[in-house]
Amino acid sequence: MAKIATARAAEENAAVQMRQLGFDDASVTRGGPDGGIDVRSSSAVAQVKCWFKPVGTPDLQRLFGARGHQRHLKMLFFARSGYARGALDYAADHEIALYTFDDEGHISPVNDHARTLMSHRSTARSMERVRPSTPKVISAREAALTAYRAERQASLARQEHYFDVGCQIAELRMRELGFSSGNMSTGAGAGEYTVLFVDRALAGIRVTHGAVGHFTLMDLMKVDPRGRGDQRFYFSCDGYTQEAIDYADSYGIALFTYGRARTTSPTNGHARMLVRRTR
Repeated sequence: MAKIATARAAEENAAVQMRQLGFDDASVTRGGPDGGIDVRSSSAVAQVKCWFKPVGTPDLQRLFGARGHQRHLKMLFFARSGYARGALDYAADHEIALYTFDDEGHISPVNDHARTLMSHRSTARSMERVRPSTPKVISAREAALTAYRAERQASLARQEHYFDVGCQIAELRMRELGFSSGNMSTGAGAGEYTVLFVDRALAGIRVTHGAVGHFTLMDLMKVDPRGRGDQRFYFSCDGYTQEAIDYADSYGIALFTYGRARTTSPTNGHARMLVRRTR
């Protein structure tokens, strides 16, 4: 298992661990404010903290509040560095299963609620081993649908990965060019359209299936109603159409293309000018 280096990796690991605990449809929630829930399934919700300090009571209270009136949902919490004494007491009173995880992603139960979930899963696995198996006949349609879903899931995972890479690359490159870190404003769907706001600039980032067109850059010009940015950037993993490059040259947008090796290449004159200016 890969090392847990980011909050997103910790959330993905928690989803995997929940599926192993029997919550088969557990998945990470979309990007943006999570309202206290990082991983959700039809029968459980979970919060994940990749902090290097103990989790306190307020974070467990947010998870409990986010569950709301859906009392059938189990509550799980995953923390890298354990829990404060008050958090342990709160979890015991509100039936929250607490786990810690290490750098490799392995989890350890912290309280009785967590140990009970792991015990139930262990018992279920033992029963599966002794239950006689009945061969299941799978139709060609079911097999094709299963293969399609697997490929779709893999495609979404790749898209999320390249989108996260794009955000990291954009922030790093902008810092190198003299623009400090800022805030993300995510579009309708993770990976579709995101804008990074900083002191004197803003940048658009999108994972696309094909070159970015000039209409996308036109949308970027409309994003800054309060005039927070006098320099605009765009980062794409699939390049740009000639119309987009012409539009960017006309409106002063610096275009960069980024690759799987986490490198960026200036695509138009404005981008090359900014790079030369910092050398």
